[in-house]
Amino acid sequence: MYRSIQLCRAVAAVMVVLLHLTGILASAKYFGLAGADAPFVFGKAGVEFFFVLSGFIITFIHWHDFGSPRRLTDYVGKRALRIYPSYWAIFGIVYVVAAITLGPSVTLTPAVLARTLLLIPQASSDPIIGTFSPVLVVAWSLQYEVMFYILMACFVVNVPLGVMVALALLSNLIGCRTGLCIAPAPYLQTDFLLLFGLGALSAIMCRKWTHLRFPRILAAVGFAAFLITALWNDMTGIRLTLAYGAASAIIIVGLVKAEDAGRLRIASEWPVQMGNASYALYLIHFPLISVLSKVAVRIGLHGLLGALVAAPIMVGLCLLSAIGFYRFVEKPLMRVVDKQFYGLKAAPVGS
Repeated sequence: MYRSIQLCRAVAAVMVVLLHLTGILASAKYFGLAGADAPFVFGKAGVEFFFVLSGFIITFIHWHDFGSPRRLTDYVGKRALRIYPSYWAIFGIVYVVAAITLGPSVTLTPAVLARTLLLIPQASSDPIIGTFSPVLVVAWSLQYEVMFYILMACFVVNVPLGVMVALALLSNLIGCRTGLCIAPAPYLQTDFLLLFGLGALSAIMCRKWTHLRFPRILAAVGFAAFLITALWNDMTGIRLTLAYGAASAIIIVGLVKAEDAGRLRIASEWPVQMGNASYALYLIHFPLISVLSKVAVRIGLHGLLGALVAAPIMVGLCLLSAIGFYRFVEKPLMRVVDKQFYGLKAAPVGS
């Protein structure tokens, strides 16, 4: 995978980490720094960036699988390997810790547990995210990932079938906003669905365009558009999902074509390492920050001084834990599951 894409994955994950961390810093329950979270309201856009990146990555790496139904089993196995083992491992740890500390309040019915483990969308009244995930709350976004994987599986089976399903989803999305909703599930009505499409479109452009003039300028325009959208988000509180998505797609196309042309070289291994660990970071950071913030309060850290001491430590531990989990759990776990159950070569890490 492109080093610049790995860097983007790392940046998107860190954006979400800073969003949740500054929320903790602003909470009166913890550090009480009112307004500390205001500059990082735009951190939610890390999710938008992730969705566009996912649309790009899946479309780009499975480009030659589309229209080849014999490759469906391989595709499904690779996607399952990429998303489920790490999720189940972290979910299990968080669930056990929560059950021990909170007791029966975290008990899930068998039906809810099954849907949660399989990342089947569960309707939420939240008008923005449209779904929810108990215990490991950040996993709500993975339910959209699974829906996108299923859509891409349709393209693998038959490209016209994939187009028909994509158009049906788009028609329903439009219909739900004009009083002609066929499938009213909240998670089928959000703009998040369009972000994967923007990512897929950016992958098609990168595959089809053999040469692009001034790709670095294009990437810079995308970054500027993203920052302007973030500034507007912070100032007004209005989350412009599609603006973030369009800017993200422009960034991706610019960076990828710049790498293709040899106009962008990232020699450092840091983007690769953090990109590899970005999935683990996304899954781990929220429960880890929650635990660390409680520990900080217990030992007397509070207010500005407490935040200045605790915040860098919490960020550092999140990053180190993610890298450690990737190296010593995620990679070995994927190899074991691959060998025992699928007999497939796992999808490239970061894909």
